[in-house]
Amino acid sequence: MRDPEPSRGCLVVNAREAAQVREIFGLFLRYESLDCTLAEMHRRGWQMKSWTTRKSQTHAGRQFDRGHRGFLASHCDTAGSKGLHYYAV
Repeated sequence: MRDPEPSRGCLVVNAREAAQVREIFGLFLRYESLDCTLAEMHRRGWQMKSWTTRKSQTHAGRQFDRGHRGFLASHCDTAGSKGLHYYAV
C-alpha cells in the first residue's frame, strides 16, 4: 500500500491501493466470510501488487488465493474491531 518516493527518501501511501484495501475490508464486513470476500475480489479482477527489484527484475501481480486468507483474516478482524476509519488515508 506504500510506494517508494526516491526524491523524498521515504515511502508514501499509494492512494489508489489504500482505497482498494478499504474496499476489501468493507467486502469482508458485508459478507462476513473470507471465501465470499475472496470470490468477489476474483470477480473484480483484483491482484496483488506488481513490483520491480533494484536490478530491474519485474514480478507480476498474482491473484489473491486461499493462502492469503490468514492475512485477510487477521487484518479484517482488526478492521472490524477498529472500524474502517482507522485505515483512512
